Amino acid sequence: MNIKTLACTLLTVLFLISCDSNTSTLGGSVTPESDEVRVESDSSFAVSRSIQAPDSILLRSTLSCIGKYTDPLTGAILEADYLTQLNCVEGFSFPDSVYGVGGFDFPDWFDKEMKNEKPYYAELNLYFQKIYGDSTNSLKLEVYPLDQIIDPEKRYYANVDATDFYDENSAPIASVMISPIDYAVSDSLLQSEKYYHHISIGLPDSFAQELLEKYFSPNGKEYFADAMSFMENVCKGFYIKCIQGDGTLIYVDKTVLDINFKYLEPGDSVVSSVIAEFSGNNEVMQINSFKNFNQNALLDDNSCTYIRTPFGVLTEIELPVDDMKKGGGVMLNSASLSFYKVNLKQPYYTTGTPSRLILIREGEMQKFFNRNNTVDNVTSYATTFNSKYNSYTFSNIAKLIELCYSERESWIESNGYNMDADGLAAYEAEFPDWNKVVLVPVKPKVDSNNSIVGYILDINVNQVKLLGGENGDRIKIKTIYTSFD
Repeated sequence: MNIKTLACTLLTVLFLISCDSNTSTLGGSVTPESDEVRVESDSSFAVSRSIQAPDSILLRSTLSCIGKYTDPLTGAILEADYLTQLNCVEGFSFPDSVYGVGGFDFPDWFDKEMKNEKPYYAELNLYFQKIYGDSTNSLKLEVYPLDQIIDPEKRYYANVDATDFYDENSAPIASVMISPIDYAVSDSLLQSEKYYHHISIGLPDSFAQELLEKYFSPNGKEYFADAMSFMENVCKGFYIKCIQGDGTLIYVDKTVLDINFKYLEPGDSVVSSVIAEFSGNNEVMQINSFKNFNQNALLDDNSCTYIRTPFGVLTEIELPVDDMKKGGGVMLNSASLSFYKVNLKQPYYTTGTPSRLILIREGEMQKFFNRNNTVDNVTSYATTFNSKYNSYTFSNIAKLIELCYSERESWIESNGYNMDADGLAAYEAEFPDWNKVVLVPVKPKVDSNNSIVGYILDINVNQVKLLGGENGDRIKIKTIYTSFD
């Protein structure tokens, strides 16, 4: 190191030593005393409560849920059924002649071979990989054909009424007792990664016959030209309902209608057996119907708050906007808050902890899910569960607080009020949820680059107890703000 460099270094050290370690009035020498800028920190406290999840939230999901589960800790009951349409791929066709329909002439030997066999039959197969609860439990399922098409242009919410789509006074076309695990299948196959668990529900032979006859009717091939033609003319879909059994929920990946039939190629001497598949998938509508009962034990517990999915209980937070803004004399630089999980002993099956939450203004929820939005970090924020600290943390909601305050201030001024008790009361009467936010469990939607392009509601069975509540621990919000004296 040369002499010049050493001298500069020593001068720098001496300058730093001479500086006052208190920087709260940094810049005071160039700012008039009346306009002194101060950066300070403080804490405010919010109150939280448990609320019933609204029915007016749009549900989008690639999974369909069936079953019933009663929480042994709280007695809360979840019932899940679903409606599904079926897709018919463009260009679908049956062979020119199918045995048993269409009036085709088959050789005598074919008739003799088929004498003791069904010429065709139909099955509804529910494919799944995930079960919540007891996999050995028995459930009774009923299947009803839809008599109304699910409109793909319409939004359907958690309060969808399945009876709008089927005749509840009619008998089901199938009623079966099932177990999620098929013990007729060998253990080695059940444990194989290639095995796709499924439930098979036999449908009446008349259903298969009617479907086949429609294809071979005049202009029948047009009925199978695409999904919409198929739904309008052949099969509008099914409502699958659980009417018996408790303790099991099955998350169905896809529902497939299989039509098994036999045919003979011209000039052939071999009977061919074929299955035609019509699948419920992302290209057609599938709607879950969730019903929650007996949730009062969660809603009435003021010593904490809860989040329970799907469509059960959410946590609402009333933000102390005026306390944080100190009467409007400060500008918030940051505002962070955490929600801490209370660990519970689960006597049977452990409910999951939501992996991701959004914090969103209560009045923005419906709009958010209608638009399939990503968070904007102004009216909505996202975070993930931190297992190390057993908490969810939102690191900076300062823009939300500033927005809440400025919206109120603008409304009071434009409506001829002052920022006094009368003006504040008038605003709160018009906008009672102005400073309220809600924690909502979500799943991210990602694109091919694994970038988040939106959020959908989390329909997995989750339940988390959080510190808070009107009579419990208040939620601490740490703030850093700038004041101008």
